[in-house]
Amino acid sequence: MGWLEDATTPDELKNAGLKEKGQLSGVIKSSVGFLVVRLDDITAAKTKPLADVRDDIAAKVKQEKALDAYYALQQKVSDAASNDNESLAGAEQAAGVKAVETGWFGRDNLPEELNFKPVSDAIFNGGLVGENGTPGSNSDIITVDGDRAFVLRVSEHKPEAVKPLAEVKDQVVAQVKHNKAEQQAKLDAEKILSDPESG
Repeated sequence: MGWLEDATTPDELKNAGLKEKGQLSGVIKSSVGFLVVRLDDITAAKTKPLADVRDDIAAKVKQEKALDAYYALQQKVSDAASNDNESLAGAEQAAGVKAVETGWFGRDNLPEELNFKPVSDAIFNGGLVGENGTPGSNSDIITVDGDRAFVLRVSEHKPEAVKPLAEVKDQVVAQVKHNKAEQQAKLDAEKILSDPESG
């Protein structure tokens, strides 16, 4: 098994009562089956000098404090968003940041800053839109990548619709012309390739 530290030694091995080098345990039932263990060696725990670990400890404490502050802020924002379901004003105040409003988008053209599956699911599952497309309630906190959190509100909603021909006629004509030109270019290329002397 190699070296084991007290903190990582399974309880089954601790309970075997091995204290002396060379000592064998009885049969031990463990999660991986039955074991017989021999204690080959014991070394005393080594404490590193504070100077060697000070930076690591400081970084870990700083990280833990930052995470605690992040989760506390997340809870404040969540409470504020739940208490004021008509707008994001309470969440903005709790977070100390201004809400960002996007332009219109659909399922296929999500803004990059919202392009996360949990965010997309929340937007398009229908829970944020009220009756007849009116604004619904604020979303719950949505955490992404462990260090990003969103509260969403749909301020306006347009159902999917087919645009009138007059609105898209120019685009359609341009696309048809492009497709015909592409087809003709392919035919010309095939003709040249099949009869190199004619080109």
